[in-house]
Amino acid sequence: MMLLASVLSTGTAAGAERPTTTVRSTDLADALTLLDPAALVLKIAQTHPYEMVRTYAWVALLGKPQDQSIAEFRAHGYYEAMELAKQRDAQNMDFAKRIRDTTSPEFSPEVNVAAVRAVAGSQSDRQQFVDSGYAAALARDKAAREESGKQEEALREADRKFIEALAKNDPGKQVRLRAEWATREGAGNGALVEFFAYGWASAARIDLEGFLLRASDNEAKWRAGIRRLFVDAQEAEQAANNAAEEFREQAKRDAARAWRAAVDQATPARTEWQGAEDAARTQAETWRKVAAAAEGAAGPNWAAILAPAHDNEQRWATERSAAGDQVANWTSLWELARAGEQRMTK
Repeated sequence: MMLLASVLSTGTAAGAERPTTTVRSTDLADALTLLDPAALVLKIAQTHPYEMVRTYAWVALLGKPQDQSIAEFRAHGYYEAMELAKQRDAQNMDFAKRIRDTTSPEFSPEVNVAAVRAVAGSQSDRQQFVDSGYAAALARDKAAREESGKQEEALREADRKFIEALAKNDPGKQVRLRAEWATREGAGNGALVEFFAYGWASAARIDLEGFLLRASDNEAKWRAGIRRLFVDAQEAEQAANNAAEEFREQAKRDAARAWRAAVDQATPARTEWQGAEDAARTQAETWRKVAAAAEGAAGPNWAAILAPAHDNEQRWATERSAAGDQVANWTSLWELARAGEQRMTK
């Protein structure tokens, strides 16, 4: 409403008198009708706090013919831009929270405090954090570490070799990529320190989130049709059992095909969940070893990864257990469908 109030406040020439008009409206579309459309859209383009909305407003002003372009902006473009801005802010919030949760005030104070402020701040604050604030905080932390020399002095050749091994063998794709970047030619010790300080934990969180998203999407896809297939197969089997003698064999073949469709639906789900269980088990074991290595290592670099290692070990252990439950569920469904098919093919 502050934006609308500033637009609706128009000046009066000296000496001129006119009635005062009070606008009572909480709807932007209503308010737009009271003003020159182009003037208001220009104001939005210049002052709206959301970048997405400003961009849409400029596009409307530059559109040809302008009257039609502005009318489209008034009708739906503004609201579409607001929705997209909300979606972008949700992504920015996720990014800021991930950085907040995977960095520590002790080892990455500037990054951590910038992320905390972004999470607690406005949409514009989060956009600024994503656009430049995060990189600036990284630079400040890096400068502080280089100034003290503490972590670089603690860096050992064995640490570099360990990260090189992660780049080749870690089960997480994002961790492999981040480790590869940290050990790229010409990167220097600073990149290795940054990897220990926050890059490792951040990449690990992305790997975990990717695992969870894939599992969720796959499960939704598999479950979408399995219930209907079971109902159809059960009805087909009942129909076969009740069919007259001359139609029974054909009815049994139809029922067998219905059960086979259920088997085919359950098979990839069962197989994929078995793979997910194995992947989660490997990740949990990897992080257990990392935690053990961090506990036995000296220096601030390994100390930075200790808490995230324990956290990731527990998270992956939880996902391994959940995946095991899904394997059992889908195996039961697969066995039920296979038994139904066998009954109809005897």
